[in-house]
Amino acid sequence: MKKTKAQIDADTKRILGSGGFRLIATVSLRGAYEFIASYHFYVGTTDEGVRISFLGENFRSLFLNELEETCGSRAKFRVYKSTGGSPHVPTIIERSIDHRTDLVHLCQLLKKQPKGGRGPLSTNGNERNFFCISDDKIHDNKVGLWEVEVYWEDDGWHIDAGSLESSAGCRKGDRIFAR
Repeated sequence: MKKTKAQIDADTKRILGSGGFRLIATVSLRGAYEFIASYHFYVGTTDEGVRISFLGENFRSLFLNELEETCGSRAKFRVYKSTGGSPHVPTIIERSIDHRTDLVHLCQLLKKQPKGGRGPLSTNGNERNFFCISDDKIHDNKVGLWEVEVYWEDDGWHIDAGSLESSAGCRKGDRIFAR
């Protein structure tokens, strides 16, 4: 039986609200009519002033050729912080399938903190930020969902993607963004 959006919301809140995750913020982001990923995600300082120092191979191959059309109206994200280690990042992300992040929203978050600094994204090099992003391609009869990890190092933002199956889980201090 397919779950309704309200049921998925309740599941996400239940999983993140227990088991060592604490809601620390909400953030509203705007969408765009059209978003071409390669115009916004590249190593160097982007036109928006965002300093990106690393784009992993998976992220590049999965998302840099993406064109999102009428992608994302305004979106409100809940930001959860891990209060202890958890192997549940894949479970959380899979259950957040209807809450996935559009690339335009990830870009908006990065623009709020182009060179690190304070904001919804953690900039402590030991803490990571996780998102669920779809490549909108069909893999084994289902849409490909990827755990996208974003973290700050002294030289800029590091961004990569990995399969849910190979996730190492989350450490204390990591943040998870869910709609």
